[in-house]
Amino acid sequence: MKKKRIHIVLFFAAIFILLLISLSLNWVAANFGGVGFDEIMFHLNMPMKGANSYVDSYIKKLCFQLLASWSKLLSESFLYTCFWG
Repeated sequence: MKKKRIHIVLFFAAIFILLLISLSLNWVAANFGGVGFDEIMFHLNMPMKGANSYVDSYIKKLCFQLLASWSKLLSESFLYTCFWG
């Protein structure tokens, strides 16, 4: 029983990390378009006016989407275990 719990926790942790990576890649594509990775890193590391807005938009958009996806996944798994598991 303990191994099953560990597998479930690891499964949800992996799903969380994959969602985080996927949403981050979508944010980068939407905000930076077709530029290379080194150009993105240059602009994120250079102190310039308005650069904080990228970080703020990333955190706000990512947190909202991640929480929405995570709550949907948890509610579906809860319903599955209650009624069919």
